[in-house]
Amino acid sequence: MQEREDSEQQKGDGLSVRAVILGCILAALFTFVNSYLNINFGMGLGFGGVTILLAYVIFHKVLGGSNKREIALAWVLAGSSLSAAASVGFLIYLQEVIPNNGLPEWLVPQGLVIQNKVIFSGEWVSPILVVFFFLATGGLLGVILGYGTYQLFVKSRRMVFPNFSMQAVIVDSCFKGRGPIRFLTLFMVAGFVITFIQFVLKVFGIETTMVDFSPYLPQGFLFGLALNVAFIALGYFIGAPVALSILIGSLASYVIISPILVNQGIVGYSPDSMQLYMDLLYKFMMSPGVGMMLMAGIFLSVMGMIRARFRKATTNSSDAQERKGSTLGYGELFRFFFHSLITNKWLLFGFAGTAMPIIVFAYYINFLYPFPPVVSMIFALFFLLAASFFDFVIITKMAGEAGMSTGIQSIIFYELPLFAAGYKGYTGYIAQPGRSDPFIGSSIVGYAKVKDMLNMDLKSVVKAILIGWLPSFVSSLVFILAMWRTVGFGTPLMPCVSFIQNRLIYQMFAERTVTGILDPATFLAGGVIGA
Repeated sequence: MQEREDSEQQKGDGLSVRAVILGCILAALFTFVNSYLNINFGMGLGFGGVTILLAYVIFHKVLGGSNKREIALAWVLAGSSLSAAASVGFLIYLQEVIPNNGLPEWLVPQGLVIQNKVIFSGEWVSPILVVFFFLATGGLLGVILGYGTYQLFVKSRRMVFPNFSMQAVIVDSCFKGRGPIRFLTLFMVAGFVITFIQFVLKVFGIETTMVDFSPYLPQGFLFGLALNVAFIALGYFIGAPVALSILIGSLASYVIISPILVNQGIVGYSPDSMQLYMDLLYKFMMSPGVGMMLMAGIFLSVMGMIRARFRKATTNSSDAQERKGSTLGYGELFRFFFHSLITNKWLLFGFAGTAMPIIVFAYYINFLYPFPPVVSMIFALFFLLAASFFDFVIITKMAGEAGMSTGIQSIIFYELPLFAAGYKGYTGYIAQPGRSDPFIGSSIVGYAKVKDMLNMDLKSVVKAILIGWLPSFVSSLVFILAMWRTVGFGTPLMPCVSFIQNRLIYQMFAERTVTGILDPATFLAGGVIGA
């Protein structure tokens, strides 16, 4: 039996019809669920394990056989997302709460269409096409950035990509006989049961998902325990150095620095732990945090160039091994990416084919009106060639080292340059041609990390991702328009927490009321410490 299963692993091209059908159905379903969670609670769920076990049962057990490659690519396709829910939903929300926002008709319908919640109107055609253009070009740029740099990322021993490694282990366990998959399934079921019980108890007012000690500690302390089996599982993949770095940094921030800031009056005290956390984030932590994510790589690149000037390059094995395990600098990655463009004609063709429509769109639509069209084109080029790259590298490093990421640093690359240029208005901060999707790019690198283990090739991975975009886009669009029409935004069923938070951020920039976004001293200090 084991020999038959091993031989079957080598058969098939992976992108079979049944894999595409299952992947598209699950991509639409998962996008539907995560659209609701992301809009209302600012979070999403990963369904990789569910997809893998479902594909294994259907393909291998019910339909008579499968292989790791086919199941892995079904997992890739099901996890592909080009969701329009957040973009379209926020535009509608902004029209409702700030009617005189100046957004153009090509971006969002006007007047009675929004007031009367009309979803079947010709006025939706242009906004939907524009949103799709932004999402598709951003996604393609993410794919190109990931494909053009993955070889350098996967060589670094720091880039373990715990989330992808975890799913690869699940796929691999399916084909190692009944023992491992039974063991794995048992623990997945146990995790589900524990989590289900926790949330059932939470409904009855018994909190078992989080123990918050902050209210019982002196003012300014933020300390709690997350009783989540997912965090426990993740700890087995990210490794002790990264886990300890996160633990030490968190304790220093919220058990030492936070009480001092509150005691000195730099940050106001709030008995609400989440409110205190948000105050700390925006008034203090964001500056060194963004500095660490952004400037650490730049400092390392500079240090690398200085080192190269005073040390002759050698090719012996010890230096090669040192390079393999070293932290990647922005300069090294940037050079490698453009080398990939030059040496790979298909990658170059894809980049040029994506860049040209972006530049033309930026010039003729003039998203930074009343600035001249050439200014819009210049900013689109800046987003395309510089901002997107740095944003992608930061997201990929976070995902690769810690298995978690945040997009808060994107403010530095996209919003602040427009603000510094004197732009005022909502359109330019919301509609930004040339802005890539760094999460898609980092996922390409993550899949590349585990592709050999799963007998995949990266070209098939890219095809699976692209195929999954259409069902996810359609399902998310149907979801957000239906929920807006029937339930409305800002209601108990659709509290739209993320929309409320984003509105405040966009309003500060668009109306030029931003104060104290970054503190220069702590920003640079974070960069030095990170390096």
